[in-house]
Amino acid sequence: MAAHQQVGDFKVTNVRGKIQRNGGNVVSYFCTPEGRVIYAVVGPVKPEKLLKAARWAHETFRAGIAAVGRSRVKLKRYIETAHAAELNTTPSAITQ
Repeated sequence: MAAHQQVGDFKVTNVRGKIQRNGGNVVSYFCTPEGRVIYAVVGPVKPEKLLKAARWAHETFRAGIAAVGRSRVKLKRYIETAHAAELNTTPSAITQ
């Protein structure tokens, strides 16, 4: 499951014949089927970065189910550990 949220307004302007949107903040969320956030990407990003994030969230969620099953607590811990590995830190450092 994926969702996005736009926070704030943006202004559409015409710059030398090219339409641009300025302002507004966007967050893309990648969630479990129950709506729990696995990963989030902040800001407008290129399609390649969004696709990479979607793949990471999907693959991490599937690997977590295969490794620890569907226990909410164990799966949460698995995903926290995967995030920590991506950030080269410990799970406790990212949850504080």
